[in-house]
Amino acid sequence: MNRIYDSGIKFPDRIMALITGDVKEINEQFKERVKEIGIYHLLAVSGSHIAAIVFLIYQPLKRLNLPLFVIKGITIIVLALFAQYTNYAPSAVRAIIMTTLVLLITNQIKIKGIQLLAFAFIIMFILNPLVVYDIGFQFSFIISFFIMLLFPFLQQLSKLQSLFIITFIAQLASFIVAIPNFHQLQWVGFLSNLIFVPYYSIILFPLSILFFITSHFIVD
Repeated sequence: MNRIYDSGIKFPDRIMALITGDVKEINEQFKERVKEIGIYHLLAVSGSHIAAIVFLIYQPLKRLNLPLFVIKGITIIVLALFAQYTNYAPSAVRAIIMTTLVLLITNQIKIKGIQLLAFAFIIMFILNPLVVYDIGFQFSFIISFFIMLLFPFLQQLSKLQSLFIITFIAQLASFIVAIPNFHQLQWVGFLSNLIFVPYYSIILFPLSILFFITSHFIVD
């Protein structure tokens, strides 16, 4: 983590927030701007973070023709290390628990995403009941819940239509957390999310991960 701060790059605190979901180092003025335009949930580690990490691990190992259980084992270990790196951010732990369950469950067992979400909730609540008061936890679970609830419908749509609907769902779901915590209702967030979610998913987050990896090799 210190390597990123020592690299001299502008706004290392924001890069760390994108990677780990930790917003403690970000100044309040920037956080208020993010809240005002309705994209604060992007600073929480989500399934897209974990999916990107799994892809970066799974695909190269698969090309080495390693046994599947070895690939899954290595992937789970790396995810556990990433959870520690994020200081066990609730949104990261949620996504990692769900991914780990997917890797461990055999193809013979049919389980729905919303059931995995419920398992993750139960596990996290047992380990730390106070986690339900964490804003990142609330954003992560509520948005994931509504997306998974409508997943069968989303599968029938084109990628562009799915992106539009998911953005709309995420925005409406985020109101449930944003209104009581931030006392704001920003309809501009829908337009902001249409712009920032693809930009974040396709450009910003992959570049942040790439910089994070390379910084461990280019910084003395």
